[in-house]
Amino acid sequence: MDDSKGLEVLLSTHKDHRIRLFAARSLGRACRGCSSRALVRALDDPIPSVRHAAISALGRTGDYEALEALRKPLKGRSCYTRGLAARAWLEISGLPSSKMENLELLMDLLCSGDEHVKKAILDIGESAVDFLTKKLKADSYPTRQQAAQTLALHFRDLLDRSPPGEYPFRTSAVSAQDIASLYSFRIIRKGGIVDKVENSGFDAISKTLCGRDGAVQLSLFRHSRPQLTKRANEAESEDDIVSYDLDELLSKHGAKFWRRMGRTLVASFGHGCVAIKLCRDAGDRKKLLAEARMQKFLKGFGISSHLPVPQGSLIKVDGLPPALRSAIGISELEPHGICYTAKRDYFVYLGDPRLSTEGLRKGMITCAHDLAHLARCGLIHTSLIPLSHRRGLEGGDDVYRWSRKLAGRLEDWQESCRYPNLRLSGIADLEHINVYEKISSQELFEHAGLHLLSMSLVLGCYFRSRGSFKRDELSSLMKGSFHEYYRAFTCQETSTLDCCIAWEDLADRMAEEMGGEKHRNIDENHLGRLNGPFPLPELIRAIHLTSLFSVLELQAQNR
Repeated sequence: MDDSKGLEVLLSTHKDHRIRLFAARSLGRACRGCSSRALVRALDDPIPSVRHAAISALGRTGDYEALEALRKPLKGRSCYTRGLAARAWLEISGLPSSKMENLELLMDLLCSGDEHVKKAILDIGESAVDFLTKKLKADSYPTRQQAAQTLALHFRDLLDRSPPGEYPFRTSAVSAQDIASLYSFRIIRKGGIVDKVENSGFDAISKTLCGRDGAVQLSLFRHSRPQLTKRANEAESEDDIVSYDLDELLSKHGAKFWRRMGRTLVASFGHGCVAIKLCRDAGDRKKLLAEARMQKFLKGFGISSHLPVPQGSLIKVDGLPPALRSAIGISELEPHGICYTAKRDYFVYLGDPRLSTEGLRKGMITCAHDLAHLARCGLIHTSLIPLSHRRGLEGGDDVYRWSRKLAGRLEDWQESCRYPNLRLSGIADLEHINVYEKISSQELFEHAGLHLLSMSLVLGCYFRSRGSFKRDELSSLMKGSFHEYYRAFTCQETSTLDCCIAWEDLADRMAEEMGGEKHRNIDENHLGRLNGPFPLPELIRAIHLTSLFSVLELQAQNR
């Protein structure tokens, strides 16, 4: 006890905040009740770290007298402080009972992050649900987050209790509008530029509604499983791989010259083209062989995209000029690749400003349908465009995470959209299709959202490259693409998206942020300021809702 008294004196009187911090932490390891008063006084310490240590220590040593002192930090402005106070309160007194008179207190204790608090609130019944619904309009976004995430748990419970064969949103138990109301945001501008974005916790809401531990059992494979690894009867050694000379291939197909598109050489003939996709190193061989097999496998799979016709397996390429080898970055002594024929529009990219709007619409609808149709079957395209938070980082690009707590700035977005695997003929580069027999709901949600984000960026890039954004056209294209993705993913003709997404307002904001006019004097090649947020929370919200509704429908079909 003498040691505790000495620590109390240090905490109350010492001028060095480091000593006071040490004293607060040490008192937290002392016996319960022996040091509560000194710790309560320390809640008014001028140094935040000392106050925080005192709050945490009260949770371990405080008694019921300390609870009254914790009410002030429970109502504080800092989310971190409120969380510490809530956890300390629960350590001292335990979880309050599920009674209406405890509802305000339970709401404050949500900051603790303890899932039992959410359940205690929902156990109160409909009056608590009504209370939480009103909190969705609170001025404080942390309050909105807590209310929205608790209601998400309630809606997930309703979905889990729906009878087998009953799809979401078909009954009055939970509607699409109910779920959409959880996703709110606020934009804070500085000098006309989006400086900060607050939202109701999109990531946590979607994770809860997807079902944290649930998995969707996908309907693949009613068809035979694609054999993407090497078979015994295919080329096993260098001696079995056929060599082709570039001029020989031109002559064979009646083409005149090669043009380079990335690492692919393309030569046109008649209404088609012949292409050689080259390996940059030996590690690419397996990927390209898988692509050739996927081209064969997807024939008759119910997709509208044009599928190239592979000309055998791996080949060696002779006659490749040194300058071309260097430009492509080929490290192999003997270049390898795959050869295929395709329609000419296979190499027409959807971001090409020379495309008519109607051509763009047709191509994007084809891509949306096929991406979603394949995804619901467990064939997921994982690389439509390269996206990055920060390019040029040591160790490679920082892959963009659209669904993180707050999506960040997107670098070089137009460059990312120059050569998308979204073509006039449909989806392309099938080496990036991963095969799943079973996948978690959350992972499937992430993939669907990445598809939708990539499509949206390519649409924005198209209008940016043309020099003008036409609101009606962009709105119609966004709506049509998202609807087609949802319909193909769920096999449902009717969509709930229109009652939840304001397409014209979304198009206006996309034109504002992607048009470039307001960013002339800063980073016009990027979406968002340096170290800032992604400036289109409207788009992120639309992607969350479309991906979530798609996954929920598929969950119901697999129930």
